[in-house]
Amino acid sequence: MNDFPPATASSETVLHSVHITWNEDVDGDHGSRVAEALNKYATTVPGLLFYRAGTDLALRENTADFGIVALFDNRTNYQAYAVDEGHQAIISELIAPAARTRTSTQIPFS
Repeated sequence: MNDFPPATASSETVLHSVHITWNEDVDGDHGSRVAEALNKYATTVPGLLFYRAGTDLALRENTADFGIVALFDNRTNYQAYAVDEGHQAIISELIAPAARTRTSTQIPFS
């Protein structure tokens, strides 16, 4: 999962992007804990070509606090990931209670 763009990307490939802004009372280490959980979980996801979750580097103003970029080989594998119990557990335990806003997009990669 380290080559980008992966040689296996095709016209079926889906790019999933998420941006999260945390509530004001969220501690500074929360993003690191979420990134660790998501990046570990990602190693188990079928059809995942590339995945990174992490805290924003604050190189610009008006950015989200946290981001996720994932590349799936096709829509079916993205949709399975979206509803997977492990993924949903991370959302309900670590993300939803701490997120002020969360937006996502799924766009064709090629």
